[in-house]
Amino acid sequence: MSDRQVFGGAVEPLVRGRAADTILRLPDAGSGAFPTPGTRRVEVRLRRAPPDSVDTPGDLAATLHRTDRTADWETPTPGRRRGLVCRTGTAKTAATCARRIAARVEGLGS
Repeated sequence: MSDRQVFGGAVEPLVRGRAADTILRLPDAGSGAFPTPGTRRVEVRLRRAPPDSVDTPGDLAATLHRTDRTADWETPTPGRRRGLVCRTGTAKTAATCARRIAARVEGLGS
């Protein structure tokens, strides 16, 4: 019998000021995804996302939709879009994030 457990988890950015880490949300320990309580070793294997995949945050997607700029968002390369998302997501306050989103959306297609 194997003690290997397979489950889905979400990889998310954890932004703290200018620093950003990546976290992996694991299932609740009570879900049976882990063998026995007190297990000290956890092996995580991640699958690379397709190179053209870009996770667009909800507030940015809403602004693109509201301003009818969704097609313009698809024009830059995936790497460029990821960079725009990263610079937007590192804002310390909601107001700064909103200003950065507005600037990014306005700059599309220029």
